[in-house]
Amino acid sequence: MNFYNGVENTIKRVCKLYYDCFPKGNIWHKDLLELSCEPPQGKEAIFSEDIVKKFKRVKHPNTLLAAASVQEEVGLRGAQTVGYMGNPDVCIVCDTGIAQDIPPEGFSKEEKVGAGPAILIYDAGMIPNLKLRDLVVKTAEQKKIPHHLTYMERGATDGGRIHVGRIGVPSVVIGPPVRYIHSHNSILHRTDYDNTVKLITEVVKKLDARTVRSLTED
Repeated sequence: MNFYNGVENTIKRVCKLYYDCFPKGNIWHKDLLELSCEPPQGKEAIFSEDIVKKFKRVKHPNTLLAAASVQEEVGLRGAQTVGYMGNPDVCIVCDTGIAQDIPPEGFSKEEKVGAGPAILIYDAGMIPNLKLRDLVVKTAEQKKIPHHLTYMERGATDGGRIHVGRIGVPSVVIGPPVRYIHSHNSILHRTDYDNTVKLITEVVKKLDARTVRSLTED
């Protein structure tokens, strides 16, 4: 069994146990995904679309393309496809931050659960657009959203492929700090998740045409 079969089987089990139903027929894979996003009345979705839903109620000057990519761990393949299809002016990658508040010395570090969204200053695949990074930090400060800066000497996100697409795409990475990523179970603080949604929303509201142009002007 490979990773993707494992994910699919997990979703199947959740649907059977939580929704008490399971799609049938030739297109059950497609129906399973739709059921995960749009569950029966009174049930919560397996896959949340909080940021997208929030923008339905918020005025902003942009055309929003939201994507959940695939095969990030084996070459950022989905990111390349999304970047080509969408041809974005700006890319905000929402990924997990790495919480460092674990023994023996991690409790003194800023990258900890409950510290607010992590803003990546660099990783092995990308240095974010500095003007966009500063805009994110300034927005967090203005809106009094808890946040912290972090970096990864090893590892990368989908931004590593998208930011070099076409003539280049101003990109930044924002995400809640999470303990034990890449394990069977991870831990995050709900307020970090909510503040990540809030911060991304506030940043997008500021990205009018003039601001976007300024990201790549000297």
